[in-house]
Amino acid sequence: MCYMNKNAGKKLMVTMVAAAMALGTGTTSFAATGNTNAEVQEGGNWYEMMVSSFCDSDGDGIGDFRGAEQKLDYLESLGITGIWVMPINKSNSSPYSTIDYYGLNPDLGTMQDLKSFLSAAHERGIQVIMDLVVNHCAYNNPWFEAALEGPVLKDGSKNKYFDWFNFVPKDANFVDKTALEIQEERNAYELEHGSLEGWEEQYPMTGGTYSGDNANGRFESVWWTTDQLPDDSPYKGKEFDYTWIDIFQDNVPDLNFDNPEVRQEFIDCANFWLNLGFDGFRLDAARHIFGDYLSNIYSDEIFAKNMGFWKEFSEGVHKEHPDTYLIAEVWDKDASHMTPFIEGGYLDSLYNFNLSSKMLTAAKNESTEYQYVEGEDKLTEEENNDLNIAEDLIAYYETCNEISNGKFIDCPFLSNHDQQRVMAQLEGNQDHARTAASLLATMPGNSFLFFQEELGATKSWDDEGMIKMPWTEEMAKEGLTVDAALAGENPLFNYYTEILNLKKNSDVLRNGDIDVYETGDQGIESFIRMTKDESLLVLVNLTGETKELDLKTSEVYGDFTSVFFQSADDKESKLEGSHVTISPYTLLVLE
Repeated sequence: MCYMNKNAGKKLMVTMVAAAMALGTGTTSFAATGNTNAEVQEGGNWYEMMVSSFCDSDGDGIGDFRGAEQKLDYLESLGITGIWVMPINKSNSSPYSTIDYYGLNPDLGTMQDLKSFLSAAHERGIQVIMDLVVNHCAYNNPWFEAALEGPVLKDGSKNKYFDWFNFVPKDANFVDKTALEIQEERNAYELEHGSLEGWEEQYPMTGGTYSGDNANGRFESVWWTTDQLPDDSPYKGKEFDYTWIDIFQDNVPDLNFDNPEVRQEFIDCANFWLNLGFDGFRLDAARHIFGDYLSNIYSDEIFAKNMGFWKEFSEGVHKEHPDTYLIAEVWDKDASHMTPFIEGGYLDSLYNFNLSSKMLTAAKNESTEYQYVEGEDKLTEEENNDLNIAEDLIAYYETCNEISNGKFIDCPFLSNHDQQRVMAQLEGNQDHARTAASLLATMPGNSFLFFQEELGATKSWDDEGMIKMPWTEEMAKEGLTVDAALAGENPLFNYYTEILNLKKNSDVLRNGDIDVYETGDQGIESFIRMTKDESLLVLVNLTGETKELDLKTSEVYGDFTSVFFQSADDKESKLEGSHVTISPYTLLVLE
């Protein structure tokens, strides 16, 4: 799949097939069984779901797969074509702390419940991927507990599980400083020299999480000992001559992927879940398989090792399941650090964190002009000189498609479980949420939204954990209920339903390329979406003012002569000849 403009410099013959593109006439071609993987989607609407917080079918206060199945009609009507379920394995308090890679969290139901959910989703043309936590496991995972018996078992035989983790002798003194101390040294060096040139990064990239005596914010070293194990571990305080790497959070030891047995285990695990009916995986912490050190994480050697594993993994799952969809979580502002993960097309997609930031910033600022704030922005002023989304994406897609052999599929989103909710980032502004959603729904690739985003929720977590989906007034914590939304009382929900179904039923918006269209007005985000036969002009008014435009004939795309989409609550926007009127905070699509 290619999103770059393949028709630059020549006349595109535009033949509009309006009837085929009318809302409600779109079809899907996904498998309708629970154990046959569907063809990979190139462009759709995906819903990130925490099953335990979505819908409770048995009244125990915990969401489950039976409940999720009961609400599939809700997702279908919203315009959802795919679901990403956050970790469903048996785990500790964090779902990303996996105890059993082959076991379902019993709170979510039985394997039969899961199979029924997957089959019902497929019958509605909805694909389902699951979170696969590859980098690390729980402290009470049987693999790690076996490893803590030491390199040699009591009978004198070798303990194979010891080599499944990254152990070093206690007296190796590999890291003798906390991450905070290292950071302080780094800052002092930069202050003294004016830059980090010459600074040698020699230590792990992070230092675990805040806990216990570290509530004041002091990080521990990533090297952990049995003394730091929870009280419920039988290995707590055990005499042990080794320490282990624990990068991401308390008591989730990193696995050793230099070991071929570990690599094969995760291929086997992936095929196990694919055989049950999943369509693919969101691959957690994909860039941290190897190279958890600031000194080498971006080195050619580590990139090569990481890509080697994902190639091996991809080949291992696609051999049995050729249409498996693989999305890598690679969070980095520098595109050159992201694109190697799709080399050769072994992984299909990357979540587009940079695009998320740009869409939200444009919505919040009501302008495509980037307003640089010294001391707050991570990128330089030169790097953020504008928010022309199409221009940036074209360059990015050219690289992505070249390196992936044309197989790359983008994954834009506004927020996920690791971030503040969209409405919180936009400070509760419904108008800005509307324009951000307009951009999301008209981007190339698979657009992802975090569950409850369509309701305008502002919080993800409270003292009881992830906030549950508010189906009824009794469940509501923010006054945002699904019942009220379905009754037409939530304008943002109505709008999400409109624009997600717009994308769902438009071949151009689902599968088309993107090109620049300049209006000369920085209060309007504008771009062209096109296939070889059709083109659409997307206009998003970011401001609270009615905008007036005179369209110019494009040498490539010709004229846009009619309205393709206009929201039901938009009474002002119109096209009169080549003159366009666009209502405040709204989306207008022309054909």
